[in-house]
Parts: sequence; structure tokens; C-alpha cells
Amino acid sequence: MIPLGLITVAALLPKTWDLKLVDHEFEEVTEDLWQWADMVLLTGMIAQKDDVLALVSQARQRGKRVVVGGPYASELPEEPANAGAHFVVTGEGESAIPIWLEALGRGVEKGIFHETEKTDLPGSPVPRFDLLDLDAYIMASVQTSRGCPFSCEFCDIAALYGNRLRHKSPDQVLGELKALHEIGWEGPLFFSDDNFIGSRKHAVGILQELLVWMKQEGQPFDFWTQASVNLGHDPELIDLMTAANFGFVFLGIESPNEEVLRQAHKGHNVSKPLLEAIRTINAGGLSIVGSVMIGFDGEKTGTGDQIREFIEEAGLPMVMINPLQAIPQTPLWKRLHQEGRLVKTDSGSYLTEFALNFTPTRPREEIVAELLKLRSDLYEPAGYIERAYRFYLTMRPTRKARRQGKHDPDDDLTSPVRKKRVKTQSLGEIRLLMRLIWVHGILARYRFLFWKRLWGIYRANPSRLTAYLNCLGLGENVFYRHTMGSDGLGES
Repeated sequence: MIPLGLITVAALLPKTWDLKLVDHEFEEVTEDLWQWADMVLLTGMIAQKDDVLALVSQARQRGKRVVVGGPYASELPEEPANAGAHFVVTGEGESAIPIWLEALGRGVEKGIFHETEKTDLPGSPVPRFDLLDLDAYIMASVQTSRGCPFSCEFCDIAALYGNRLRHKSPDQVLGELKALHEIGWEGPLFFSDDNFIGSRKHAVGILQELLVWMKQEGQPFDFWTQASVNLGHDPELIDLMTAANFGFVFLGIESPNEEVLRQAHKGHNVSKPLLEAIRTINAGGLSIVGSVMIGFDGEKTGTGDQIREFIEEAGLPMVMINPLQAIPQTPLWKRLHQEGRLVKTDSGSYLTEFALNFTPTRPREEIVAELLKLRSDLYEPAGYIERAYRFYLTMRPTRKARRQGKHDPDDDLTSPVRKKRVKTQSLGEIRLLMRLIWVHGILARYRFLFWKRLWGIYRANPSRLTAYLNCLGLGENVFYRHTMGSDGLGES
């Protein structure tokens, strides 16, 4: 995914500055680039702290001024400062960067600079998409809002952005999408809001604008986003999202244990039956990437099995399985600090980059064993295929299929862009099908199940066949090696 934070920062810097972008997720900083730069600006999350601090050291060794911002710097500003960063900028860039630039203009040579207020997003600039090498990315992203109305104990969104929702206008969002489209991006696009439906009114306003523009441009984007589970209480909103070409939604399920959810301040997940909400989203035409956690206070032995049974009952193929982590500045971090349960390193600082960085209420070994078994069970290929089959079997047919052959002007391939996109999509789908047939339908030991379920989807819900095959393709990224046969190609 594109580094949206860095290119937003780039848009906030003086237009006279000459900027070059390096995404250290996949590329190195060349020596020529080190020598070219007068100043190095870094961002990163806590999970990337070691790399951030190493880059600070490398920049200092070459005599460069170093600025660090982003989530890691905002939550633990003293760490990059102590590691040698000249400037640490915390909070939202729209508020904090002008303060730092003013100090820089006065000749200030070091310091920590904090935001003064939460930004009203209509003042946020269009990110510098032009700095990106678009061919390097699978997914683009834009942000339409910040903040979340909920206060889950383990989540750092409220600490970073607050509970007050702030929004970009529909016209502003459309301007960013147009900017991306004009430089050639088509395909997956992630609305990186912390909760896209945090304000239903805001979400509806954007969706209504998207409906018109997407049809005019030949449906150039396939949208993903993340939302709270209460999306499953609103079939009308689900229908509006799929009409605007939303295909995937990330859901924070966390746990099927209602008492655990309440203790974690995630009451909106139990306000109505969780399973019912998931099934409503599924039936409405949205693919789901679910997220669950293990390690909460109050869990009992066998929590991993309880989560697995829930995922099987929901028929969710794509699930992120996470050990709980106490993130600095969250309510969970503060509570565990007061209780003396945070784990320290040999140097005396608190662990931050590792999961279960605290003393849990049941044996750590038991939690880890259950987590590994849960991953093994859910990422086993044959079981994954079964859940994918049930998930897409129960999803409603596509809009085009429901029109039952009736002509719709939106189906006309009058746009050259759309003609090219449809052709590219078709070729991509054929290549994916050939790969899946070779790996799962010929070489794998569960090949008979593959063919049986492929035929079943084709007969019962043919308009969802492509989505089903894409889900199997995504599944290859999570199939664990220890579930494979000796030939490395699969065993149920």
C-alpha cells in the first residue's frame, strides 16, 4: 500500500523544497541519495521502530539533519530524540509541521514539536501522489476522516486522533481520487479511515458522489475500507457501498466472548448478535477480512478453540489472528502500567515492538500455543476452501446478475478506459484461474475438494465465481508451510 502519511507530509512542506521519496518497505537508500539529501524525514509505526532508529543513526553518520514523525514518534517521542534525531514532530502534521517550520526558520537546531490542536480536515492538502512509483504498489489509499467514536481499550486511534470525528468534504475526497486517476492509478484503493462508517451521514455523502463519478469514469477503482461491526445493522448502507464498488471491508471482531469484549470497552460488538451482523454484511455483497485477538484479561483455557468455532460458524475465510499488544498511550497501556504488568527489557525500558508485552492473566505459554494452533487450523488449505465456498455461496448475486440480462447503459463499454480495464481484468482473471487450477486442482492432495467446490459455486452462485477464486488466490498468502505436504503444494 502506498505510504499515505509521507506523501501527505510532502504536501505540507514548502513548495521550494526538492523532495525524493524512499519506501523502505521494499527499497534501500542509495549512497547517491544519502549524499544528495540535506535533510532526512522519517516516519514509522512502533513495529518499525528498529528500522527507524537505524536510519536515524545512518543519517547522523553522514552529517544529515534528521526529522522523525508519525505514530511511533507521537507515542514515544523521547526514543527517536535520544537516538539522535534533531527534530521530533508529534501529532497530526497539518497542525505540528507549521510550528516546526517556523522554528526551523528562526534557526532552532533541535527539539520536540507537538500539535496544538486536532486538524479540521478541509484544510488538509491533496497528497503528493506524483512522488510515488505506482508500479511498486498493489493498492493506493486516501483518507476521508480521522478519529473514531469508540474507545476500545487496546486501540491507539483515540490516543492519536481523538474521539471527535473530523471529515473531508465529498468534493475534497473526489479531488484526491481524480488526482490519483489522472496519474494513471486504477484498481484496488483503500479508504484508510479508522472507521469509514463512524459518521453515517459522512459516509453516505461520499458514497453518493462516488456513484456518479465512478459510472462516468468506467469504474476505475475497487474500494476497500475498514468499519465497525455495526455496519451489519444497516443493510441500506451496505447496499450503497456495494453500488459504489466497495468489495472488501476490514472488521475488528476481536473475540466471540461477550464478557471479554465488554471489558475491552468494545460494547458495540455485543449491542446486537455478532454472528448476525457478519452474516448480514456477507449476504449484502461485501467480502470480509476479519481480525481477532487472543490474550485479553478474563480469557479462559480453550479461547483459541472458541474463536475457531466462531470463525467456522461465520464461514469467514480471511482472518487476521493477532496476539494482544499494549500500545503506548492507550487505556490498556495505562492500566497495565498502573498494575505493574508491563514487561521491561534488560535496559529498563518497556517492551513495545513485541506482542504480549505484558503479564497476561493466564499462562503466556498457553496463549501462544492456542494462537499457533488457531493459525494452523484456520490457514489449513482445505478448511480455508470450505469456508470460502460457504461464504460466497451465501452472498447475494451481483447487481448485473440480478438484472437477468436486462440492458443497462452502465454496461456499455463506451469508455476507452473502461474497455482497457475490462480487458486487463479478464486477462488477469484467466491467469489467476490457470494458476489455481495447477496448484490446487492438479498438484494438491485436496484437489478433488477444489473441483467439487468450484463446480458448486459455478452452479449455485455463478456471478460470485470470480470473487471466490480471488479469495482462494488471497488465501495462498496465509497458508502455513507446516500445513503443506512434503512437496510443498498442499495437504488437507
